[in-house]
Amino acid sequence: MIPQLITFDDDPDRPLVEQAAAGDALAFEQLVRKYEHWVYHTILKITQVHEDAEDQTQETFIRVHRSLANFRGNSRFKTWLTRIAMNQALQCRRKRKPNVVSMYRQFSDDQEGVYILDIVDPGTNPEELWARTRLQDCLKLEISRLPKKLRSAFVMRFIQESNGAETAMCLNISLAAVKSRVLRARKILQKRVENTIW
Repeated sequence: MIPQLITFDDDPDRPLVEQAAAGDALAFEQLVRKYEHWVYHTILKITQVHEDAEDQTQETFIRVHRSLANFRGNSRFKTWLTRIAMNQALQCRRKRKPNVVSMYRQFSDDQEGVYILDIVDPGTNPEELWARTRLQDCLKLEISRLPKKLRSAFVMRFIQESNGAETAMCLNISLAAVKSRVLRARKILQKRVENTIW
């Protein structure tokens, strides 16, 4: 069965979000209680450090509170919240691992998982800059060499940033198949790129 897209109009959180955006502190507290574990575990998958996950969970909700009035409803609240959480986690991880180039993606509103492709960044001097450019070129080449089914799913999710439901509908496959293809593509890419660069 191909999943249907859910817009903010259909979002079960819409009443709370609108109340919170209007300044209702109780409504915002309800949103925090509902999603604090979700946010924490999303961040933990990226930082892999419990203390960082706790700190960045708090920072995420601070940012959400400050930005809620500007939320335009172009996606579900949960999707918007998850993006903020992931950005917080990425900033934290970059401070801990400044020499790592990472590709991250949260692959659904239902937290199919945060997929990580980590490659050590060669650096920023002229030789290292050349190596970084080579890494990017290698990634592009290896993506083009993926089997068509895997490449289509991977490109839609990573490059075009379509959500799982959109990808499933476009490719006429199930959401589970999208997840499987993207995961297989990610593993192939990580292995091929590491073997090519090093």
